[in-house]
Amino acid sequence: MAADYTNKSVQKALDLIETLSGRELEFTSLAAIAEASGLEKDNALRLLWNLEQRGYVETNGRGSYRLSPRIVRFAEKFRLGLVERARALDSTFQSYIGDIDDRQEPGPHRG
Repeated sequence: MAADYTNKSVQKALDLIETLSGRELEFTSLAAIAEASGLEKDNALRLLWNLEQRGYVETNGRGSYRLSPRIVRFAEKFRLGLVERARALDSTFQSYIGDIDDRQEPGPHRG
C-alpha cells in the first residue's frame, strides 16, 4: 500500500490559490474566499497570511485579498520551459526528417 503524504494545510493553501485564480485584478473579501473555499474564516486568514508572507497573495489592508504577480511568474516560467522543450523536440524531429530525406534514393517517380 502506498504511503499517504497528504498535508492538509498545504492542500487548503492550494485550495485558496485556486479560489483566487481568475480574480487577479480584483480584491476578494475574506468572507467570500472562506465561503468559496469551504474553509472557516480563521483558517482561511491564517493560510492567506502565510501566502502573503511568501509573496503569493497581496492584501488591500482592509480584509480583502488577491493573487500576486508572483503566480504569473511561475506560469510564465512553466510556459517558457514548454516552448524551449518543444523547440528542442522540433529541431530533433527536423534532423531525423532530413536524415530520412537524404537517404531516399531517387525512384522512378522522383526523376
